[in-house]
Amino acid sequence: MDIRKHTRFTVQFQGSFSSGQRLEGEGTVLNLSLGGCKVKSDTRVPLGAGVRLRITMQEEQPLEIKRAAVRWVRGQEFGLEFTFVEAEEELRLRLFVQTFDRSSTT
Repeated sequence: MDIRKHTRFTVQFQGSFSSGQRLEGEGTVLNLSLGGCKVKSDTRVPLGAGVRLRITMQEEQPLEIKRAAVRWVRGQEFGLEFTFVEAEEELRLRLFVQTFDRSSTT
């Protein structure tokens, strides 16, 4: 059974992630919620790694997630849980998700 705290919305945004000098990559964010996202990338990421994530959402300034943890890895896809998002970025994410939620129900 899949129990999530937040509804995930299907998206297709470009993203980039890094973990210091040891890990850098780019990929496609496939779903997004207030608490995390799914990313598809050619870059291999280790389970449990902590990363910084930038999501290019439509024509807006990229969304910056200061810290996210890799919670699962399946082939080229992996799931991130957002562990620290600055207040301004959290508000942007919240507004985006609310807008997306409203548009998906009409």
